[in-house]
Amino acid sequence: RLEDSPAMSVDAESAAAPPPSNPPAVSMEVGVRPAPVEVSVPAYEAAGSGDLQIEVSDPHRAGEGMSKHVEYKVTYWSTLSGYTNVSGCVTRRYSDFEWLWKQLRATTDGIIVPSLPQKTLVANDDPTSAAIEARRRHLAVFVARIAAHPIMRESKDLQIFLEEQDKASWSERVPWYERGITSDAVRGVSDWFNHTVRLDDSGTAANLVSAAAQGISGVAAAAGGAASAAAAAAGGAASPAKSPPAAAAPPPPPSPPQPATTTSQSGPTGDVLLGSGAPASQGAPGDGIVEDQHFLDVAEYVGKLKGRLDKLSSATSALVKHAQLTGSVLMEFARVVVDLEETEAKAKAVFETPAGVEWTNAAKLFASASGPPDAQAAAVTAAFSEPLDGAVALTQACVTACDARKAIVDHYNRMCKQIERLDQKAAAMGVPEPGPRREEKQKLELAASDTRIARTQAMGRYDKCRQHMEHELVWFHEELARTMGAALKDLVVAQGASAGQAAHACAGHFEELRAMLRSAPAAFV
Repeated sequence: RLEDSPAMSVDAESAAAPPPSNPPAVSMEVGVRPAPVEVSVPAYEAAGSGDLQIEVSDPHRAGEGMSKHVEYKVTYWSTLSGYTNVSGCVTRRYSDFEWLWKQLRATTDGIIVPSLPQKTLVANDDPTSAAIEARRRHLAVFVARIAAHPIMRESKDLQIFLEEQDKASWSERVPWYERGITSDAVRGVSDWFNHTVRLDDSGTAANLVSAAAQGISGVAAAAGGAASAAAAAAGGAASPAKSPPAAAAPPPPPSPPQPATTTSQSGPTGDVLLGSGAPASQGAPGDGIVEDQHFLDVAEYVGKLKGRLDKLSSATSALVKHAQLTGSVLMEFARVVVDLEETEAKAKAVFETPAGVEWTNAAKLFASASGPPDAQAAAVTAAFSEPLDGAVALTQACVTACDARKAIVDHYNRMCKQIERLDQKAAAMGVPEPGPRREEKQKLELAASDTRIARTQAMGRYDKCRQHMEHELVWFHEELARTMGAALKDLVVAQGASAGQAAHACAGHFEELRAMLRSAPAAFV
């Protein structure tokens, strides 16, 4: 095994299966426990006891050919109950971290799960590259937040992530189409399908067609009934004495099942998501949930904040590119000016005159002026761009948590509507005789009972989600204010330092130019 030792003894097993040509040169010993990554997490009153620290280190290449990828050494130290050992280490690739992120999102309602670093457009399997090192740092912060969080660190999925040594089991948890570049293509198709094709409660597209057909036939039947009633009323008014006995009116057609949709009621604070399809004045259907206005205001604020932070990130990128371009243009200009110095030397020899243009002094001035813009770009990137990217990722995680809470409300209200429809159908059947109709009614009652159980479970998820978000949203606002406040302060300091460097770099050359200008009319000549 690659994780046992880089040097393998030659025996029958190794002779049958030769070791790979590039075993990872990484020690699987736990080693000395380093200082933990400093992160902040929400405060919970009933936080459990115990400690957990996770470190991500030693990126290395694994696999060959099309399966070549980068893995990271993940080491943990734990005093939490349930762990087999107090410390250990495993190797994990990016898709394994992604699996943990998905599991935490699915099992921790109301928790702001930290975001993963974004995937690069071009595959990178060089463990010594700057991009891989940046990803390792982000993954280290990701697991550090999880380990410090009172709720997420108790996750069984996290324990599996840290203790599972069987590489084959990860092929079942993370199939091949969710790894590498293939996962991006599959995710794109899946996102398009989920956001474009909307199915009703039963989950089949055929019911959408049948519901639409029933709706058209119901409208036609209602129109025909209204026309017959109007004709009968007109005939009765013309000859009231000879009017025939009125025939029994046919029962109204059953209303077609409506697909469960989410209705947005526009109010003074923006779009209010009810998730019930009912007007705000009437509330949710039956025992449905109407989300409180305070949370809706917070969710709207977070959504708008995400968009504005995205714009700020784009503006910061443009500022960095402008500074980098300015430095490169000044340096290129200095190179061209230096080339003219050689031509000037030949001109002095040809014309036999000491007079000439001081191209070298001008080139030194522009070369010295090219350094500060590059330093400014690096300072802006370090002081502001990286914290801003972290703030954008944190805000996106908060948006995801709010959307998950809305999805729980929407799911609960859909089940309320489904229970109402099932109860109405069962009541309309009365007390049928033994036979197919009684069996059909029993199926309807059983389906309603199962849906009530699922609805009770959904209410439990919603209550837990509300309790968690009371802590998470307060922490989110404080963490965002602290991060962006410190980033803005560092940006101002970096801009001031860059301006000072620019003035200092050009000061000596300006003195030389002033001396030249004193001997007018010759300036650079």
